[in-house]
Amino acid sequence: MAGTINSLGIGSGVLTSDVIDKLKANDEALSITPITNKITLAEQKSSALDLLKSLLSTFKSSVSALDEDITFQKRSVNGTTDGVKVTADAGVSVQSFSISDTELAKQYVSQSGRFASKTSLVANGTGAMSLAIDGKTYSIDYTSSTTLEDLASAINNKAGDKIKASILQVGTDDYRMVLTSNATGTSQNITLSDSTGGSLDYALYQQKDIKGSGSFTATSSLVTSSSVTQSTKFSLSQPLTDGGISVEIGGVLYNADFDTDHTTTLTNFKNAIDASGLYTATINGNDVTISANTAGTPYTITTPFTTVDSTALASTTDMTPSVAGTYNITMNGTTYNIAYDGTTTLQQLSDNINTAVGSSVASIKQVGSSYQLILQSTATGNDATFSISDTGGFLDTKLTTGMIDYAPAEVIQQASDASFKYNGITITRSSNEIADLITGVTINLLQNGDSTNIDITQDVDVIGNEMSNMVSSYNTLMDQLNSMTLADVENGKVGIFNGDSTITGIRREITKLLTSLNSNGYSLSQFGIDLNETGTMSFNATTFANKFKEDAAESEKFFSGLITYDTNGNESSREDGIFTQLNSWLDRYTGYSGIMTMLTDASKEETKTLTANKTRSQALLDARYESMTSRFIEYDAIISKLNNQFSSLSQQISMAVNG
Repeated sequence: MAGTINSLGIGSGVLTSDVIDKLKANDEALSITPITNKITLAEQKSSALDLLKSLLSTFKSSVSALDEDITFQKRSVNGTTDGVKVTADAGVSVQSFSISDTELAKQYVSQSGRFASKTSLVANGTGAMSLAIDGKTYSIDYTSSTTLEDLASAINNKAGDKIKASILQVGTDDYRMVLTSNATGTSQNITLSDSTGGSLDYALYQQKDIKGSGSFTATSSLVTSSSVTQSTKFSLSQPLTDGGISVEIGGVLYNADFDTDHTTTLTNFKNAIDASGLYTATINGNDVTISANTAGTPYTITTPFTTVDSTALASTTDMTPSVAGTYNITMNGTTYNIAYDGTTTLQQLSDNINTAVGSSVASIKQVGSSYQLILQSTATGNDATFSISDTGGFLDTKLTTGMIDYAPAEVIQQASDASFKYNGITITRSSNEIADLITGVTINLLQNGDSTNIDITQDVDVIGNEMSNMVSSYNTLMDQLNSMTLADVENGKVGIFNGDSTITGIRREITKLLTSLNSNGYSLSQFGIDLNETGTMSFNATTFANKFKEDAAESEKFFSGLITYDTNGNESSREDGIFTQLNSWLDRYTGYSGIMTMLTDASKEETKTLTANKTRSQALLDARYESMTSRFIEYDAIISKLNNQFSSLSQQISMAVNG
């Protein structure tokens, strides 16, 4: 308060603000400072309790992990290789088994025949393509304007949950549509067909070798070549005399132009034949040969001689070809011979081929205004190729040497199931991840032809790690407890909770439990957990692992206890483990309304009460000294007035004395 009223003390020289400040400081030291010290101590205790509660909670977490079944149910898997990976869930029975002769499950992969670009058209009409997979069928519409790229997008949009369609450029002007199943297994094989319309390009769905003939004007077109002719050779044995020769061509009888007499020559005869326009006659010495200009045109020659010897013009050599042969198709190791003659049409040849083979390998495809014979092999793969030949040589070359090879769709990889031997028993699954063979065990097949022996054991390392964590958190907790309860009077070091039986009891109870023996004589020291003379705990992982493996069941019971149940599922007996007991004891301290919570709340409430006390006491003290200051001001004014009056009286007395 010094300097608050600068004039205080001027009148008296005694009642100054400095005097008031000293008086107030003395009162604060007697009444306020003890409260402040108590607040500081309470805050320190509260902070220490918060720290102690946190350390106890951390220690309890480590203890809880060693009390939980899940820690002891974790499993380790030995024997995993690059080709076989096995994982085991917690609690799976400890076991061993063999895996051998692995064959991976595969996806279905196929590629179409060749297209010049992504924008190549895939059909010459309207229809629907059908894709069947895993018992489900997808219908993909197409038109004459659908491109390869459009078709792939349509497949992905409609069947993308099962099939992926992509376009791959494999070379210059060589694009293929690739179909891949999303999953593996034999059910994932894709069957593709032109379900309606029949206008889809064969390169998309035919997986067999396909050949197409050249173009014919109609399905009724003859399949024999137009260059095939009929001919008959005649020989002149003596001069022609009066009479006549009748020639019937195409059902029309010609005889007027063929009257003969003793002046008729072979040249006259040839000219008369040529005049028909349907036949051509040739002369070689005394022989004349008549040949048809168009294949299949029939003719006959009769000699109704009336005045000449009938042997004057006689047929000596029949040169009329049979115009017959066989269309030979060899496929899948079998040759089929399909007969034809000069009257066989394109449609008849197609029907005869299918009858001979016993399946629909031949069809007629209309391309614009023309027609094409299509042949496809009865098999796929290496057996799909086939050859064609003509015995007779009368077929139109468009059916043999003129055949067009279509690039067929090709199955790159058939979808297949995974297979392997489990303890010598062959197992098949649709996926390379098998989780339904052994409960809680997942087998992943990664390579073909692998073999391994798998051992599923209790994961002692996990328990050892939890034990190491417990030891570490125990030592941290004990270091703080030792510091908080320290009583080194000689060196003037006293812990904040020195003499607090509740806090000192924590260390005593924990240590007592951790050094106890169970009914079977088990103790933590046998598992490599020891306390030295300073109370610091140590852990030997090797000793722990060796001891635990001696009898895993008894070790687990020592740590986390054992509960048995009757046939009705009711608890019939219970034996608590060392960490079960410690965990329960720690619950009393770290639980929602445990001892640490109560101590912390009490400390905070004490701090709150002391702070309110201090505030109230300070306010009273401040009010008292405000009042004292006011009185000092009044007293100082009175003294100043009296001093002034005394000064005046003193002057008067002095003047009277001196006068």
